[in-house]
Amino acid sequence: MNYKANAIKLHGVNISEILSFTVDKLYDFLQDKELHHKKILTILHSLQKATLGYLTLDRTTDTLSGGVTKVEICYGVK
Repeated sequence: MNYKANAIKLHGVNISEILSFTVDKLYDFLQDKELHHKKILTILHSLQKATLGYLTLDRTTDTLSGGVTKVEICYGVK
């Protein structure tokens, strides 16, 4: 990530740090924050319910197993 992108922070955390969070960690981090769009919490919660909370956001789809990819398609988060 370039320095300009990392200069942007969400509640004190830069984009590179956020992308290294797991789904669970990001959900916990954002849960009590004032957000313009609440849909992100709905998507993160859906991923948690599908037992994918361990995944980090910086993973590319080609590194995921076939089962995880099927869940992504079902939840529309690809």
